[in-house]
Amino acid sequence: MWTEERPLKFGAIIHDLVDAHIQVDATEKHAAELGIEFVGREIVPFIPPPLDTSVEWLRLAAKKPDWVYIFGFGMTFVTLMKDAARLGIRDKGIQLLAAPFSADERTLKVTGKDTEGIYAVVASATNVEAELPEVRAILEYAKSYRGYEPQDVSCTYIMANALVRIAAEGIRLAIAKVGLENLTGQAVREGLMSIRNFEPGVIPPVTMSDEHPWWCDSLPKICIVREGRQVPVTSWLPITFYPEWFLQRLEEVSG
Repeated sequence: MWTEERPLKFGAIIHDLVDAHIQVDATEKHAAELGIEFVGREIVPFIPPPLDTSVEWLRLAAKKPDWVYIFGFGMTFVTLMKDAARLGIRDKGIQLLAAPFSADERTLKVTGKDTEGIYAVVASATNVEAELPEVRAILEYAKSYRGYEPQDVSCTYIMANALVRIAAEGIRLAIAKVGLENLTGQAVREGLMSIRNFEPGVIPPVTMSDEHPWWCDSLPKICIVREGRQVPVTSWLPITFYPEWFLQRLEEVSG
């Protein structure tokens, strides 16, 4: 909870790829209505991955952000986190927030102590939530088929299970409607758009329609990294409204 009278200062350091820019563009454009001050972004290469990000970190730290959003995967994330630790970025009072799947558990094994205590945006349940039946089942599958221990099962692995189940449900509904012999891509699309309150178990229930062609209606969890595992500190928060700019963009891309 932000308690200071001034706006929270927010910056980003991202790889040069459209999926990262889209998120930061939206944050920059709507910073005022979000009640934050966007201090800027630093960009590192996507291919080849950067070998050193010291200049980008020092430029961003000089703007005194309270939080920095980190969007980079694999080797990029490792370099960013190793450099941040070496330069003492968090020692300056700057909190770090990793994008979904950036702080993947397999990558956290490499970064080790340099990521201990950072925060991460996580779109699904994590491997510490074995009280959930679906997570427990996934951990058992991973042990049986891959030899993974619970701490080895990444958020990517868990989310993939949910997405495959959503796809299979769309196909199932399509077959139920038109029959296997008449199955087409359009029929599968209509099947997906007819999903109602489907529960993959590791994400909130899914409902889709032509007016609502996405599977997620909740903000992701925020986790903290503890001993290489992502431990939730918030739950999913339902989104009860969509800004006008989002609905307008959705209409543009959907025709």
